[in-house]
Amino acid sequence: MIMDEFFDQFFPTEFLIEYLENGPEENMDRFQTYAVYRFLSFAAKENPAVVMELRDTLECPLSVDNLADIYHFLDQDFYFSPSFSENSFDPVLLCYAIAIIDDKSGFGLAILNRIFKEACPEISSVDFSDVDVDLEVLLQTEVQFYAALAICSIHYSTLIALLPKFAAAYMEDLHFTCEDFILYDFMDEYFETKNCSANPAFQEMTDTLVLATLQSFDTDLENFTLDGLFQLKHPSGRFAAVYRSGAIDMKDLPVPADAAVLMKHILSYSAAYELRNNLYDYHLDEDKTITLTNWNENLKWHYVQYTNVYNLALSSFVAACYSRKLLQKQFEENLRELNQ
Repeated sequence: MIMDEFFDQFFPTEFLIEYLENGPEENMDRFQTYAVYRFLSFAAKENPAVVMELRDTLECPLSVDNLADIYHFLDQDFYFSPSFSENSFDPVLLCYAIAIIDDKSGFGLAILNRIFKEACPEISSVDFSDVDVDLEVLLQTEVQFYAALAICSIHYSTLIALLPKFAAAYMEDLHFTCEDFILYDFMDEYFETKNCSANPAFQEMTDTLVLATLQSFDTDLENFTLDGLFQLKHPSGRFAAVYRSGAIDMKDLPVPADAAVLMKHILSYSAAYELRNNLYDYHLDEDKTITLTNWNENLKWHYVQYTNVYNLALSSFVAACYSRKLLQKQFEENLRELNQ
């Protein structure tokens, strides 16, 4: 069976091959960590005892300081940054996944292998060196899919060859990726390049669009960030509607320097998102095709594009800060339950 094209944007085989084969070594570590985390998350939903087993066997005592490990992982790039289920141990499980992959002694992997055997023995016994293995038949649940992906990425050299088979076995409920893959998959196709977000010419283009957006509103990154922080302290203007739902004035605000780094990432994404919308108009006319060499002369943005980037970035920044606050509270609650 050929995978539905709809799912190709959620498990983009060509991108994954480019990311893993031609990127830095850390890309494979990140991919492995993500796959292990997703496996542990689904395994813990089926059997909550998985969390306590990891607590009792991994030499990885957790504290609030480990929140920095979570933020660091999420901040590394746009890819493989998961969302967390509410009222779950997902933040803790990400910390355990990070510890397992970072541990080069093999101790963490030994514990993980035991959990593979307990959660899905039928997968842990598969010989993934056989590239003819029928993954569509084998992988029927979320736990099985991510167990196989993690095992294959850690223990076998056949991952790249098997990625198309994983894609064919993909299920909608797996939520392997987020909007970032769809966005950059379009960019890769439009600009006929691989992993465009790492392409210097693409980065120059988005950086220029970000700067032009800030200049069009007579501001800079520092002051734009301060505007976002003000909205957290006292929602007003476009955010005033939240008062009907119960507004929270945030007292413990992010440090401005850290907030500016977050805002810079969000601005870059917002510019790329608006660019995608804008390119739909251009690609309908071959004479107006935008390339990574002619964009500086041929790409025309106006007030509406700059406004869209500005509004999306500001709204996303506020939402991101609230999300971090919720993540912190959930992680702290996880730690209290682990220490009982």
